[in-house]
Amino acid sequence: KEKILSDLLNNLDKSQKQTENNIISSSNKNIELVDNNFIILNKVLKGLGEKYVSGKEEITKQIILNTNDRHEKTFAKLRTSTQQISNTLYNQLDALQGIYSYLNNLRHPLPIMRGWPASPDFILRMINIINETKPKMILDIGSGVTSLIAGYCLEKIGSGKVVSLDHNEKFYNITKNNIKKHGLEKNIDLQLAPLKKYNINGKEWLWYNDKNIKKYKEFDLIIVDGPPGTTQTNARYPAIPLLKDMITDNTVIMLDDGKREEEKEIVNMWVEENEKMISTYFKDDEKGSFILKVI
Repeated sequence: KEKILSDLLNNLDKSQKQTENNIISSSNKNIELVDNNFIILNKVLKGLGEKYVSGKEEITKQIILNTNDRHEKTFAKLRTSTQQISNTLYNQLDALQGIYSYLNNLRHPLPIMRGWPASPDFILRMINIINETKPKMILDIGSGVTSLIAGYCLEKIGSGKVVSLDHNEKFYNITKNNIKKHGLEKNIDLQLAPLKKYNINGKEWLWYNDKNIKKYKEFDLIIVDGPPGTTQTNARYPAIPLLKDMITDNTVIMLDDGKREEEKEIVNMWVEENEKMISTYFKDDEKGSFILKVI
């Protein structure tokens, strides 16, 4: 844990130094551009003749004022951007510490979070939901680190099962190996579920082959983090229409990547088609996230 925290702090320091270097580099380029403009201006004024030289000082003054204004705006944007990056990294570090503090039963290092995998803030929110609701059945749509951590959570609770789906054989095998390393075979039912065609309201959609999850009658928590957005427009939409018979009044649905416009549209579609469903948006999460419930 200490090494992970130390590495993250070093990465934060490197990120801040890189941002500072970018600011200096940007500033130097702007100064060089201004100097070149002054040289060109002097040549132009000399070419125009003496009667225009008297206006040189006023023109130069305006150029300096405009340049300073642009510099101030640029630096303000860079300061805001740097602060946002620092806040995000701090929040993820804080969430990561919360995850490791809760998971005191780890038997092997966890895979990297953020990027393609879920971010620590989303995972910590998932842990809190599992800890509060004590789900018996969890469906993780898109296998990975969320499957492992959900498995550990159920192990701590003392009961429950995670059903994890992946359509990609490469990532399926990676998760399979990780499940074995963590000794979570009893807690996680990992399924290779290639995408297949479904007809939903007269439109063709691609989604996971669900033949092996039909044996489960209902799910208490559904984590929607797949399939990838590259498979089709609104790729994650089929989850709720195809799983509606397994959703109860107590089911909690989590959707990652909520800052993407397609995910927002998907949530709107779900809510419009299910009049008893409500959604809550967590805009401060690194990627944004939604939690949906049936009321």
